[in-house]
Amino acid sequence: MICYDGAMRNLLLTLLLFLLPTGASARDHRVPQLPHGDRFGCTSCHTSPAGGGVFTRFGSDTLLALVGTDLVQQRDLDWSLVYHLDSDRDGFTNGEELNDPNGQWRIGDPDPIGGVVFNPGDPSSHPLATCGDGRVTPPEECDGTNHREQTCIGLGLDDGVLTCNADCTFDRSGCGESPLAADMGQPPTDSPDPPAEDAACSSSNGESTMSLLALFLAFIVLRRRTLSKG
Repeated sequence: MICYDGAMRNLLLTLLLFLLPTGASARDHRVPQLPHGDRFGCTSCHTSPAGGGVFTRFGSDTLLALVGTDLVQQRDLDWSLVYHLDSDRDGFTNGEELNDPNGQWRIGDPDPIGGVVFNPGDPSSHPLATCGDGRVTPPEECDGTNHREQTCIGLGLDDGVLTCNADCTFDRSGCGESPLAADMGQPPTDSPDPPAEDAACSSSNGESTMSLLALFLAFIVLRRRTLSKG
């Protein structure tokens, strides 16, 4: 069993980036593979306007939505795999921000018309939203029954019923007392052994990470030999 957490996902993305030729992380040919792609250029996928380097959340999602059997740098983006995601977690899907909420746009089509477009890689760029519309947009914590799958335990409290106030902030009164507060003044106790499944995940993650690093180093050595021969 292999368990992939956020750190493992970032490692995989980093290794994939190293497989791209130097100076070619930003793929200009993918800009028109998004509806209104020219509006934001490389800044939809990268934090730098020049492209390359650090990915935005949207950029990470698009990297995992490349299709084709060519080299990674030559593959195309499949918009249908990312339009329904809210990559920047601002309460609006990528399709809603780029005026294609149903993902009907295809490469070569005219840009969708009707309204202002927003950057799907920037959480501060999104359509106007107000508390009470059912969307959780920063700085809202919740909106009605939409809690963004957050729970009392996720907030560091004991299990209970988490609700939303009229001002779109969490009402924590239905949650139990914070375990940290409950333990204050109590003598320390030994931490219980992790469940067997968690232990297996931890071991598997470590082995997987070492395997990936070994593969990456082997690739670097092979590439240097190839370049030296050329």
